[in-house]
Parts: sequence; C-alpha cells; structure tokens
Amino acid sequence: MLGGLGLGVLAVTGCSASSAPSAATAQPVPRRSGPPHDVTAAVELGSAMAGAERVIGRIASTYPALVHRLHPLVAMHEVHLTNLRQAVPGYVDRATTSAAPVTARNQAAALRLVLDTERALHDRLIEVAVAAESGRYARLFGSMSAAISQQLAVMPA
Repeated sequence: MLGGLGLGVLAVTGCSASSAPSAATAQPVPRRSGPPHDVTAAVELGSAMAGAERVIGRIASTYPALVHRLHPLVAMHEVHLTNLRQAVPGYVDRATTSAAPVTARNQAAALRLVLDTERALHDRLIEVAVAAESGRYARLFGSMSAAISQQLAVMPA
C-alpha cells in the first residue's frame, strides 16, 4: 500500500520512479577544509564579546559611577563566553589583549560608546544566527542576541 502511495506522489510531482535520485547517482557534498562555519563564527563572536568587555572595563575604570549600571552587561558576556567555550570543541580564545584607549569626553558619551558597542555585537549575533548551519548554533547565537536586546531595553541612555 505504501509503495503505491510513493509512486503516486512521484507521478503527481512530475517525476518518475526512474528519475528519482539514487544513492549511486547522487553527487557527494564537497567537504570544506578547516573548521565548520559555525565553529569559526563562534570563535569570532567570542573575540567580539571579549572586546566589548574590554570597552566596558575601560569605561568603568574611567567613570566609576557607571560600574553598577554596566555590571549586568559584564555578567551577561561572561555567561555567553562560557557557553561559547562549552559549545566549541577545543575553543581557543583569539581575542587580542591590547588596551586601545577609550575616548569619551564625559560619562554620557562613555555610556553611548558602550551602547553602540553592544548594538554592533547584537546585530552581528543576529547575522550569524541567521547564517548558522546548525540549529544548535542558531539557537545559541539567537539567544545571545535576545539577551543583549533585554539588557539594552532596561539600560537608560
């Protein structure tokens, strides 16, 4: 009974049983060299998150009154970095440790710099989530972008 249903579906879709691809005629999918796309994206995002943390750290050291407001972002990034390390086998931190100076003429400008950095990271997470090749990484990157959205929503400019 099911065999007839399968042939009926092939007939309705305009295919014949003989034109259906077989394992023998299917072309192999070429393998890419290097790490998988999602792993590469995760490592790059880890570097970007570490960079955002460095910006926050420099702002907090320059403007101690912002430490309390910026703490939730640092805590969130720490959790995200831990999740990335756990998701990527043999994760290697590729973040640079150079401390570029942060120039902000006042506390309000410093906070805007942090918010701009977070928005850029948020947008990158969305791009990478959409381009992810696996649902596991798409969910991971998507949840990270959602967490940043929540933090930005409650952080006054």
